[in-house]
Amino acid sequence: MSVSNVTNKESLESHYATQTMNLNANHVAKIKKALFTLPILLFMALIASILVAFVFQNNNQIKISADNYHPLVIAQPVMVKKQLLQAGQKAVKNQPLLSLEVMGDPANLQSIDFHSPDSGYFFHSRSQSGIIKPNEPIGYLLKHSSANEFSFLVPNKPDNMGSIGDLVKINVDGHDIFGKVSMVIGSFSQQKWQKIFIKFNSEQYLSLLSPHAAMTLELVKEPLNN
Repeated sequence: MSVSNVTNKESLESHYATQTMNLNANHVAKIKKALFTLPILLFMALIASILVAFVFQNNNQIKISADNYHPLVIAQPVMVKKQLLQAGQKAVKNQPLLSLEVMGDPANLQSIDFHSPDSGYFFHSRSQSGIIKPNEPIGYLLKHSSANEFSFLVPNKPDNMGSIGDLVKINVDGHDIFGKVSMVIGSFSQQKWQKIFIKFNSEQYLSLLSPHAAMTLELVKEPLNN
């Protein structure tokens, strides 16, 4: 083989080697760029999803009015020893709800049963773990009538909400309840919390309406059974 051929061969090999190195360098640079960009994109997507969830939650927030409930109180300081009726179950008048220990003289502690003053859906108080002060709620009764109509508070007018008769879906801690707007009190633009009344088709899901439940409101287009 001539010196010229050897030189050309070495030149070609050097040229291909340089191209290969450049390609590998470009490939590595692209991988590094992708690895750098991916976390940023994932972070931006996470922020966007949080913002969307926050806006949806804020625009569709709803809470049940306190005037739907009968607070259960007792004049003495007490501690709840046992819950005799499960939260969300319907109580009848005079039904035992809670076993209480009346706090007073440690040598003369008294245990009593607290009976329901009326019928309704029973919900416990969040302060049951310790001593409950006199006249503070030890529980709540959701007042109920055959109309299945309850008052709620919303901070903003729901999207596309028109008037009385609008069909709505209330999500209560992951469960959907369907009803119809039966009354709107006042103006959405003049009050921080607007009171509306919603009538449900039945009392099937009223056991979900705890005074502490997280709720959102949506309009629905088709009539749906409760």
